[in-house]
Amino acid sequence: MSKRLAQLRFQLLLGSFAWIVIIGWFAIVQIPDSALYTKESPEVQARMEAECTGTYQQRYDCKNMVAIEVTNHSLMQVTIRIALWVLGPSLAFAYFRMQRRREPPPPPPPIVHDDMSWKNAAKDHVAHSKAPPPDEPFSLDKL
Repeated sequence: MSKRLAQLRFQLLLGSFAWIVIIGWFAIVQIPDSALYTKESPEVQARMEAECTGTYQQRYDCKNMVAIEVTNHSLMQVTIRIALWVLGPSLAFAYFRMQRRREPPPPPPPIVHDDMSWKNAAKDHVAHSKAPPPDEPFSLDKL
């Protein structure tokens, strides 16, 4: 990995950690109570009593609609907050992967022979080969 990619990785890791801490604090830890209402919450119960009047069937349908609305609102609030919390590090990881793919591959390390053992190995290989010797030397006169 090149020095530029190593620096980018460090910066993205640091930024992702800061994102998780800051967004986690403001979006997850300090979530308002209104985002977590359920149908048993006193505020929702008071809203059901105030809005739902009429016959039993009308009150039942109205309370059911209020409960569904409150549940959907709570689910949407929590989903948005979690998505926001995860989105920053996910985008940073995708950006790093994109930059890493753009980086040309490093050249192979040079082959350095400190001694002449490679030459001796090649001579031994030729000496021990099983090729039969030619019957007669090659000559251009035979053509």
